[in-house]
Amino acid sequence: MVSSIRLLGEGFMKVEKMKMDMAREIEEMRMETEMKQNEMMMIEFAEADCGCFCAGFGKV
Repeated sequence: MVSSIRLLGEGFMKVEKMKMDMAREIEEMRMETEMKQNEMMMIEFAEADCGCFCAGFGKV
C-alpha cells in the first residue's frame, strides 16, 4: 500500500517537473521572440531616421 502511494507521488512529481520545464522553455522562447521583435523595430526606426536625414540633405 505504502509503495503504491509512493509510486503515485513520484509519478505526480515527475509530471509536475515536466510541466515546469515546459513552462520555462516557453517563457524563454517568448522572451527571445520579443527581443527579436524589438531589434527589428529599432532597425526599422534607424532606417527611417536615416532616410529622413538623407532626404533633408537632398533638399539643401
